[in-house]
Amino acid sequence: MHIVVDGDRTFVRTWDTTGKLKRIRNDPSVEICPSTVGGRPTGPGIRARARDLEGDESAYAGRMLSRKYLVLHGFLIPLVHRLRGNETIHIELRPIDNGEVPA
Repeated sequence: MHIVVDGDRTFVRTWDTTGKLKRIRNDPSVEICPSTVGGRPTGPGIRARARDLEGDESAYAGRMLSRKYLVLHGFLIPLVHRLRGNETIHIELRPIDNGEVPA
């Protein structure tokens, strides 16, 4: 999964029918960590709260991803989403403080 960091927020992109989006909508508490392309963790994880974005927030996240990954997120991934007939969803991840109780 490609990410872009903006202050204390991280943005990712997926399409509307993925299992990860369904899990996030049921329970926004997630753990994120650096990993290999195959998904094997390569470092410590952190707890975060995820939420899917709409409107201007979603457009902003899309622009940030497109700037960082010009060809991939500026062209290829949005094209694949359109060809598949899927809606592109942007997700914001924010770290959870140690004392915070996840919702």
